[in-house]
Amino acid sequence: MKSKRPGSFLKGRCVIRKFYLNEDKESLLGEWKRLGFASSIEEEELDYIGNSCRPAISREYADISGSTLRMHLSLHLQEVIMLRISQV
Repeated sequence: MKSKRPGSFLKGRCVIRKFYLNEDKESLLGEWKRLGFASSIEEEELDYIGNSCRPAISREYADISGSTLRMHLSLHLQEVIMLRISQV
């Protein structure tokens, strides 16, 4: 967890935002698969893929006491998740 200043940790009510990409959630890999894994992609198709690949977002809240936040995440094959944790 990245703190605001050295030696300080988030405490109290926090929001956890998850930004994730996987084959089912508008990913580059999923769009390329829908195009048949083409080795040659036209500019129009490339523009479409670039504009359609956005991470899905979810939000949850947690109460943090002390300097440790424990989370259990399950990832799909080829999935990437970025967490942004901030105080409410």
